[in-house]
Amino acid sequence: MHKTLIVFVIGCAPMVPLPPTGPHVGDEPAEVPHPPPPARAEILPPQPKDDAVWVDGHWSWTGDQYAWVPGGWQKPRPGFYYAPANTVRRRNGELLYYEGHWHAESSAAKGGP
Repeated sequence: MHKTLIVFVIGCAPMVPLPPTGPHVGDEPAEVPHPPPPARAEILPPQPKDDAVWVDGHWSWTGDQYAWVPGGWQKPRPGFYYAPANTVRRRNGELLYYEGHWHAESSAAKGGP
């Protein structure tokens, strides 16, 4: 007789605390010739403090090429959210790059791109 073993793995990975996120409000994008490369895999070091959040690494536009900015633990300031790096293609084909950075929550109420 043949027996089948079924194993369910649920929640093996610990939860990584992430920052609150929101739009790029008032940011000036850079026009770029092509999208960034795929993100790099990163090994997260231990969380330094209970209130630290992980901000993922991303490719940053330097004016003529992309450069990798490693992720890291950051302590968010009250009343702020993180707008992650983002590349947007407009209907006319133009490609725009927004650098990731922190914004005051009050700026999100004004709307964004």
